[in-house]
Amino acid sequence: DTITGLIWQQVDDNNAYDWSSANSYCNNLTLASESDWRLPTLLELIYIVDYGEYNPSINSVFSGTNNTQYWTSHTHPSYAPIGAVSFLDGQATNAHSISTTLYVRCVRGRDKISSSFSDNGDNTVTDSISGLIWQQNESSTMIWETALGYCENLSLAGKNDWRLPNIKELASLSDNTLTGVYEHINTTYFPNAVNDASGIQTSGYWSSTTVNNSTTVAYHVKFGYTFLNGNVAKVNSKNARCV
Repeated sequence: DTITGLIWQQVDDNNAYDWSSANSYCNNLTLASESDWRLPTLLELIYIVDYGEYNPSINSVFSGTNNTQYWTSHTHPSYAPIGAVSFLDGQATNAHSISTTLYVRCVRGRDKISSSFSDNGDNTVTDSISGLIWQQNESSTMIWETALGYCENLSLAGKNDWRLPNIKELASLSDNTLTGVYEHINTTYFPNAVNDASGIQTSGYWSSTTVNNSTTVAYHVKFGYTFLNGNVAKVNSKNARCV
């Protein structure tokens, strides 16, 4: 991947593993004369999803991809479930037991897909890694079409080129190092974020990305137990955070 610098296993071995065995498979893999392979992080695996494709949702350069879930290295400090990404439609979840058997695609290279935030003091936050500038405060909940218009018409910090983020941009706000069971967004920089901290699955945040096989459905992110989801119709109400 010329953007992230990561090198990916092109063809997986078409076997399902529990999580421990998946780690061992990648750690012991020798491929292209290299032996420093590993399980990808949750965000790394999301970044090779092609949300313009469906069944499987991945570029055809990755031949033989199963249209089901693949393991990631993501664990949470406070609870057991492990993260996985489905290449049927690109949805991601943190809810798998380590004994579940899923598929594996290994990666090598330094993890560069993360965020480094700074508070601009004007109700915006800059991510110095992606270069994106985010709305810091919360919106009310709204349907998807209204969320698009809300961001396109937003005037904030002297700027009016705001938009609703695409699903990969929105996912980049997640912080899987946080210790709260349902807390996956940094509330130092986004203090009023809807992050499922109460243990109640809240509405989540809209992305601008429409699900490929259904124009009435869009992807959204819940910064908690269930992460990246594409099963909710656009007529439902969710939060918006503009970028």
